[in-house]
Amino acid sequence: MICSCDVASIDRLADRKQDENWRFRAFLKEECDLPDAEVDRMVHELYGQEAAKIDCTSCARCCSTAPLLDDEDVGRLAGSLGITSDEVTSRYLKMDDDWGELTFNQKPCPLLKDDLCTCYAARPHDCWSYPHLQKEGFRHRLISAVNNASVCPVVFNVLERLKDEMRPHGWNRHTSGRGRNR
Repeated sequence: MICSCDVASIDRLADRKQDENWRFRAFLKEECDLPDAEVDRMVHELYGQEAAKIDCTSCARCCSTAPLLDDEDVGRLAGSLGITSDEVTSRYLKMDDDWGELTFNQKPCPLLKDDLCTCYAARPHDCWSYPHLQKEGFRHRLISAVNNASVCPVVFNVLERLKDEMRPHGWNRHTSGRGRNR
């Protein structure tokens, strides 16, 4: 198992593990016979342990992703910035082409200054809940988890540790996730 709290090494490590992570996704979706609730329990426990090791506010890598914002998020930001919701939308947001919802108009986030969120207390729900490992339904968000492993050290470490925990349940990094008939 390779785990890291070093943000700088995550890109390199995640790149090395990318194919394996996609196979692990396939294993969890197609081969692992554990109930969803048990997988969620394992992920939540690992997330709690890994999140305690890393100060997320010193990283800011997630601020280069594209969170989706709803009207409540826009209203909170407007109140924090002392401007109207329309001004927040025109200055900082755009319509996401894939999702048809609002997202920030640049990466990293235009509200990021010196790697700190200038509206942290009023940040959008997607930002607040990142990296989304504390939510139910982990198996339904595996594409995001694999993609976020290259962004977030917590996600990378949770995936690595979850692979170890899945060995007794059939995970083998050399053969699993390649289809049931192989």
